Amino acid sequence: MTSIVLFHSILGLRQVERDVARTFESSGHWVILPDLFEGRVAHAYEEAFRMKDEIGEAAIVARAAKALQDAPPDAVLAGVSFGAFLIGHFWQDRPQMAGALFFSGVAPWRKPPR
Repeated sequence: MTSIVLFHSILGLRQVERDVARTFESSGHWVILPDLFEGRVAHAYEEAFRMKDEIGEAAIVARAAKALQDAPPDAVLAGVSFGAFLIGHFWQDRPQMAGALFFSGVAPWRKPPR
């Protein structure tokens, strides 16, 4: 199937990203789900933006780049909100990329009906 690198939102790596990854994996895809904030999770956007500023965008981009080292050149890049923004740092250097998925919104992730 497809290799997918899924970047989390500004809130950090939460259950919603894990659920999205699990849904892809249950369909046979291989998912890399990097924790760009190294375990830190925010519960509000003000807190999340402060956390991002403390970590620094350069460090976050470097962590994302490190995660991409394990992905094949044709991997799909996916991101939830801020994670979608991060894709812009990499797609120019990944001409074989099969595609990009941009997720955004406030609704909880729903599993597809069977």
